[in-house]
Amino acid sequence: MKTLMSMRTPRASSTVFSLVLALAIGCGRENTNFVETSGNNTPASSDVAGATQTGGAADGVGGVANGVSDGAFGGADGVGGAGNSSSTISSIVKGIVSSNGNGACDVSSQILKDAQQIQFSWTYASNPSAVKFKLSTDDVSYSGDLGSIIKLDNDAALYTAPSKITKSIKIFAGVILEDGTDLNVNCSVNLIAASDIGIEDDGSVQGLVGNVYSLPVNTPLLPNFDLMTPLSIIVAPNLDVPNRAFDTGFPGVPDLVEWFGIKFTAKIYVPAACDCEFKMTSDDGSNLYVDGVRIIDNDGTHAVATKTGTVHLAAGFHDFRVDYFQGPRWYIALQLFWRQNASDAFTVIDSSSFTRPTP
Repeated sequence: MKTLMSMRTPRASSTVFSLVLALAIGCGRENTNFVETSGNNTPASSDVAGATQTGGAADGVGGVANGVSDGAFGGADGVGGAGNSSSTISSIVKGIVSSNGNGACDVSSQILKDAQQIQFSWTYASNPSAVKFKLSTDDVSYSGDLGSIIKLDNDAALYTAPSKITKSIKIFAGVILEDGTDLNVNCSVNLIAASDIGIEDDGSVQGLVGNVYSLPVNTPLLPNFDLMTPLSIIVAPNLDVPNRAFDTGFPGVPDLVEWFGIKFTAKIYVPAACDCEFKMTSDDGSNLYVDGVRIIDNDGTHAVATKTGTVHLAAGFHDFRVDYFQGPRWYIALQLFWRQNASDAFTVIDSSSFTRPTP
């Protein structure tokens, strides 16, 4: 399944909402590996680290080779389908987040997992007759797949993350005129590898902000994180870490693989009032708080265990916090599900439901 994040306004849906964001993204970074697209809605084929990019036709219909996408992007309101696979669409109302004299990127920085998609959009100081888009990264040690980008119009492009993200990196989508002039107007997106719980926080990327702490050996229960000083700060798109080995550590503390704790905070968006039921699975302890009230108590040193809790929530944004700790190495688990109606199946809470916490 791939997830599409678009700035176009979708129809009403329990998994769709609009945010107005104004966050800074840097411009004019040195470009290392890149791919270019050209033509009017018809991107050029390009090989990057063995991944071939093709596709595109009039009216914004595009396919991506290697099985990442086989569907059309379009529709009456500009919101795209994804072939026969389902998509969760996160709409972002224009909020200028990266600008210079040549123009601006209109989309806030997000985190993507394997094969997920995001639609980039730009506003130009003067409308160019034709442009190309390029992909690059500021990680000079990375030489792998950057993903692919398909031109939808002079001011819009569809980016698809690699089908298998091997390293958490930041990708920049830049704009080049037909004569080769780089406008230095970049949209950016963060890729997260499956081995990582989160990426390093840059103060702007959307998601759950996690303060990471070192704990004394044999800590039996969750401590009061508010009395502690974090060693690292990360951002996670959502909480979906199935039971697995963990040996990668965290930004700045790569050897912290046991006896650590994380305090995740965010705003969660509830599209309609509901008796929302949450389900949390963890190894070791975890607690869930919504609007300052503990909803799930799954504390203690234990193997994988699941607890549920229900709370009535009004439509709109709510304060959200998850405290988690890992005892002895090597295995971890932290997954958070919800359902907004008792007749629905539980689903992992999607990244589109979370924004950064209020400072």
